[in-house]
Amino acid sequence: IHTIDLTANQLKSGAEFKQFPNLVNLILDNNDFALLDDFPIMPSLETFSANKNQFSHLSNFLGLAKRKFPKLKHLSLVNNPLCPYFEGGQAYENYTETVISAFPDLETLDGNQVSKQVKLNIESKKDLGKSKKQEREKEENKKMEQSVQDYKKGNKGYQIKDTEEQQQEDERLDKDEEDDEEAQANE
Repeated sequence: IHTIDLTANQLKSGAEFKQFPNLVNLILDNNDFALLDDFPIMPSLETFSANKNQFSHLSNFLGLAKRKFPKLKHLSLVNNPLCPYFEGGQAYENYTETVISAFPDLETLDGNQVSKQVKLNIESKKDLGKSKKQEREKEENKKMEQSVQDYKKGNKGYQIKDTEEQQQEDERLDKDEEDDEEAQANE
């Protein structure tokens, strides 16, 4: 069996799917699934359609889905609390980027083709984020290095000043002693 469609069956648990290790397409629309915790690892699954269920935590869903469905190419989660499909705009765009970042080989999301341009945009944002992070790290390293150098310079300067001050103090004391000796000799 490669495809199972259990639409509208009020299902809540995915544990029974362990009997179908070679499943390629799983359609669970209009059920009561809220978590992937009890789903087995399905190494051949390419399509997971779970529209109109109760999945509500995107990061939790994606973390488990990546482990349990590593070859996923088609994902549809419309009408789940975690999917802002009908809100559109920035919320759906952020959702799309998050999902595609987790599944870079995804071909369709929520019934829509995932374009190469969307994937490129996500990759360039990742690269930009990495380069910004690298720039911040370089800047922090420079500041740290400068602080160390400033400390060393300041510390040496302090020691030199101490040595110079000590030398001047010694010279002043020597001169005072000479003046005292001269004054005593003149008496």
